[in-house]
Amino acid sequence: AARRLAAGDTTARVGEVGRVAEFAELGATVDAMIDALLARQAQYSALADRSPDAIVRATVRGAVLYENETARRLRHRAGGAAPILGAPWSALVDAVAATGEATALEVTLDLGEAGSRVLDLRGVPERDADGRCTSILIVGRDVTAQRKADEEVAQAQRLESVGRVADALSGKVTRMLDGAEMHAQVLALLIEPTHPAHEEVEALRRTLHDGAAFARDLRATGTAQPVATIDTLLHDALLDVRAALVQRGIDLALEAGDTTSVVRIDRAQFEHVVRSLLAQDSEPPGGRARVITVRSGRGQVPADLRRGFELHDGEYAWLSLHDAGRTIPAALVPRLFEPFVAGGGAARGSSGLGLASCHGIMRRHGGAIAASSDPATGTTFTLWFPTVGAAALA
Repeated sequence: AARRLAAGDTTARVGEVGRVAEFAELGATVDAMIDALLARQAQYSALADRSPDAIVRATVRGAVLYENETARRLRHRAGGAAPILGAPWSALVDAVAATGEATALEVTLDLGEAGSRVLDLRGVPERDADGRCTSILIVGRDVTAQRKADEEVAQAQRLESVGRVADALSGKVTRMLDGAEMHAQVLALLIEPTHPAHEEVEALRRTLHDGAAFARDLRATGTAQPVATIDTLLHDALLDVRAALVQRGIDLALEAGDTTSVVRIDRAQFEHVVRSLLAQDSEPPGGRARVITVRSGRGQVPADLRRGFELHDGEYAWLSLHDAGRTIPAALVPRLFEPFVAGGGAARGSSGLGLASCHGIMRRHGGAIAASSDPATGTTFTLWFPTVGAAALA
């Protein structure tokens, strides 16, 4: 070919030039492929560096071949120095190298003043063409928040177990002590303050009051207040009283209203409030049939009531019971929730503490209770409940 070129063979010269051009084109293609691979490698490296997970590639002896920014930050804060992996990473490398299998390890990493973090480490062997493990890819995920949440769930489950026992015992004890305190209070009112026994009875009442408060605190500590919709709570509260209302000639009318508001309240105490408001003895004015209308909704608590109960601003769920057969003298309405206030239409044989206890229950649950009365239309009791997110039902 050289002799032909030297002799001026034009055909040979053209062929050689063509092959040079082909090689040049091939070289350009290879360069473009290398550039593309380098660009893709840079993209992958950037993605790895932005990953919240720690990513490390190491030899079976623990020498670092690659680590992303998260891994570098964790290792250096834990006192590790490149290029050798320290504990706890080295323990995972040793386990993978010894077994040749993927291995998981959960460790606690001490970060000094920054506290500690729980890491879920997973190591995968990388093999050569002969199947030998030559390097190990490690991915470490920070699961501190998840483990904390798991512990909170476990703690809640333990409290729930304790709470079921505490609830059963303290519920009975509370009712017994409340009843005994009520009788002691009545006895104290019947005895003249100058009587020698008055001080002893008052001391007994205070002791019973403290005992009931302790039982309630025990119950509150052991169990979280359950959540439910107003509609569900009302349905359960009325299960046992409908027949009694019918026997007393009372028609109970439930009007469609708020069925979605979720509130947090002790079911037994909710039922106590509703039944106390329903268990009233009075005759409807003008010989009308007695009707109690139950409504529900959402809205703002009136400003004066919000101040009186020290409530936060915002929307509350409300439940109203309008009794067309019950009227209360206007002078008694402001004092209606005080103990032993006559004129509220309390049921025969009651203690006189029913409405006062309703007031206390609503206040303890962050709500409010109000009453209004009109001789022409009857009396309305309205209960206000702070709402919680629907997710609380899950």
